[in-house]
Amino acid sequence: MTTIEWIQELLGQRFQPLVFAITNLGSEYAYIAFLTLYYWLIDPWTGRQLGLLLGISYGCNTILKELFDMPRPFELNLDIASLHDYPLV
Repeated sequence: MTTIEWIQELLGQRFQPLVFAITNLGSEYAYIAFLTLYYWLIDPWTGRQLGLLLGISYGCNTILKELFDMPRPFELNLDIASLHDYPLV
């Protein structure tokens, strides 16, 4: 928790859009886009292997999240939460 607070103090609100952009590179949509481009432009065989590896990794990640069932840091300390964590509906 202190690491998150330190990074937020260091970067401030000015860099928040950059941090969110970097975070979104790990989204499912980004992975699908990168894999598709890799498959079409570089190597189809390796693209399929990467897709299989991504699917296995996603499954393991989902199982581990269910097993550990730990709260997110912004759920424990609302002072570090951003609008990205709780968007307005």
